[in-house]
Amino acid sequence: MEAGETPEVAMRRELIEEIGYEPPEVFHFDSRQEGSVLRHIYHAPLTVDIQDLTLYEGWDLGMLTPEDIQRGEHYSARADEVRPIGKPHQKILLDFLAQVDDK
Repeated sequence: MEAGETPEVAMRRELIEEIGYEPPEVFHFDSRQEGSVLRHIYHAPLTVDIQDLTLYEGWDLGMLTPEDIQRGEHYSARADEVRPIGKPHQKILLDFLAQVDDK
């Protein structure tokens, strides 16, 4: 987050900077503190085809399946290997999937 930004404004800015996408709406899912790291977690609909996104920052751009998330790893075409999903990120995704399944 930059000085003066709210978590939502920072998240929207980062989406534009990293993949050129501005979602029509966003929803707060959770906030989690781990040591000195505070994560504000949002979700939003993807209203364009993934091929219409441009990766400006980062290593890969793709979709994870629920099975990828359960396993904690996914195939990276760019690296040409199976790569791990970070443990904190995997937990967030599993919790989000559990919430969606409950509805």
